Amino acid sequence: MATPVLPPTPPRSTFITALAWTFIVMAGFASLIAVAQNIMIQLMFPTDLALPPSPHASGVPAVLDFLLGHIRYLFLAFLILSTGTLVAAIGLLKRRNWARLAFVGILSLGILWNLAGIALQQLVFASPGLAQTDGPLELERMVMFMRVFSALFAVGLSLLLAWLVKRLLSAPVRAEFGGEP
Repeated sequence: MATPVLPPTPPRSTFITALAWTFIVMAGFASLIAVAQNIMIQLMFPTDLALPPSPHASGVPAVLDFLLGHIRYLFLAFLILSTGTLVAAIGLLKRRNWARLAFVGILSLGILWNLAGIALQQLVFASPGLAQTDGPLELERMVMFMRVFSALFAVGLSLLLAWLVKRLLSAPVRAEFGGEP
């Protein structure tokens, strides 16, 4: 009796396994935290947080007012994103192509989030009510250092995520997931 000849399967790369396990751990913890946050915000705050009726008079940027006004939805979105990332990371470990594509989308969203975060930070710190033009020089330097450092960190993280996206879209990784090389 002849044994059937199966086509050779591409070897499982350490890169995909390490990436999947890293995100399984991080997204698992993030999901637990997100569940606790959603329970807390539902129990402790009967409604969304609200600023005074005229937030622009107090110098609070409109975007900050909007975010505080929809805080429940932001926490819910974090829960959905963290559990979705956990599911995609498990699928990535099992070498499911849908998970690879979902991961590309999640990492791309992370890049956009970081870049939007830089813009939001600059907008909030530059608003008239929050700008420290008459404060102590040390405070102004510290705020400037924080703005520059967090912007550089976000750019660095975005570059790392872009590199991961590039690797996930590369021919060897596509072949590992059953796609054409």
